[in-house]
Amino acid sequence: DDVKAELKFWFDNIDSYNKSALFEKAVFNKFVFSDSSDSGCGGYIYNMSNTEVHRAFTSEESKTSSTNRELLGVKTVLESVPHLLKGQSIKWFTDNQAVVHIVEHGSMKLHFHELALRIFSLCVKNSIKLYVEWIPRSLNEKAVI
Repeated sequence: DDVKAELKFWFDNIDSYNKSALFEKAVFNKFVFSDSSDSGCGGYIYNMSNTEVHRAFTSEESKTSSTNRELLGVKTVLESVPHLLKGQSIKWFTDNQAVVHIVEHGSMKLHFHELALRIFSLCVKNSIKLYVEWIPRSLNEKAVI
């Protein structure tokens, strides 16, 4: 069922994904920072007031890996402010290197891959070009919960 759902997603969305130039130089319209802790996640759009997003984790989510919680952070921020990111080229900063790889390439772990697909789907639905970059935790302090 999971494979069929992903194949359907790609069948429905491949045309819009292929409209981007392969080696296009990105010009970013917005910069977003996100982070997660044991208890919740959050993020904000740089240089935009009133864009901070925070969400407490359920007890089950709190027990998951830091990578899972960081992916939930990216998804949470995207779901919370799509109207502010729609049609934009976004540079997204996270202090988790695995998140960069998973968002860009997916994962062999089903729960990570499902989150990556949800993030990708939100981007396609809102015409968001997302470029994720790792930064050291010390440069991501405002997003910390």
